[in-house]
Amino acid sequence: MVSASRIVDNLWAMTTPVRPVRRPAMARWVRTSVRVSTDDVASSRTRIDGWMRTARASEQLAFARAEASF
Repeated sequence: MVSASRIVDNLWAMTTPVRPVRRPAMARWVRTSVRVSTDDVASSRTRIDGWMRTARASEQLAFARAEASF
């Protein structure tokens, strides 16, 4: 059985706030890293959306050709 003091310690650890970075250089690095990562995700999403549109158009064209051949 887990002791009450251990439960309190675990709860305290889960609710302890994370302090902001004190060094400006590190803060700039983190901001830049987040921005680049966000841009990468956005460009990936754009590529995937474009690929999906192309795939749907190809599928519709193939279906239309199949119907026209009957």
